[in-house]
Amino acid sequence: MLIDGDRLKVVNAPIARTKLGSATGQDVTFLQIALAAEVAARTAADAALSASIAAETAARAAADAALAADIATEAAARIAADNALDSDISDETAARIAAVSAEEAARIAADGVLTSDLAQEVLDRIAADTVLTNDLATETSERIAADNAIIAGIVRGTVAIGNAATSGSVTGLALAYTPASVSATVISPVGGLTLFASLEGDPTTDGFDFLVGPVATDSADYKLAYILKQ
Repeated sequence: MLIDGDRLKVVNAPIARTKLGSATGQDVTFLQIALAAEVAARTAADAALSASIAAETAARAAADAALAADIATEAAARIAADNALDSDISDETAARIAAVSAEEAARIAADGVLTSDLAQEVLDRIAADTVLTNDLATETSERIAADNAIIAGIVRGTVAIGNAATSGSVTGLALAYTPASVSATVISPVGGLTLFASLEGDPTTDGFDFLVGPVATDSADYKLAYILKQ
């Protein structure tokens, strides 16, 4: 058996299978040294591995703690932002509800005023229409009365003038008043003369006198139409 550096190499299999008791003291020493070196190397590697694992575990724990802190910070920030947003939404909703309520109250009040004004306007118009209707009725009654008075104060009539007449009289009227005016017209027969009548003197309650001209009538078919006004 040969020792190549720190590594034990078996060069003769039959010898490796020989009982330990048949090995020389030098071989045992080399084997012990090699095993000790291998144990030391494995121990050192295991220690390094343990240190690396511990360092990685510590790093991962620190990273996880930092991530958890970041997550907690972000969650707290989001919760605060959400709460602020909810508060702003609640405030805006309350403000909009208040504005709508105020507008509704204003519109209701305005509608009430408008309704009251319209009702008063209707009453005013009804009263004015009633006054106007009464005034129209009064005016109509007065006009009718005046017209009736005018009609009552007008007397119409026709009398024969006679042949060769240049004047005449209308009597027996028995008027309740003395006429203020007299209108007289000569009605000529077909083919007759064109004659005119005029008042002679003042009219009385009994009648009036008239003149015919410019010439006398040439037949008994002429008539005088008159109108007396009070």
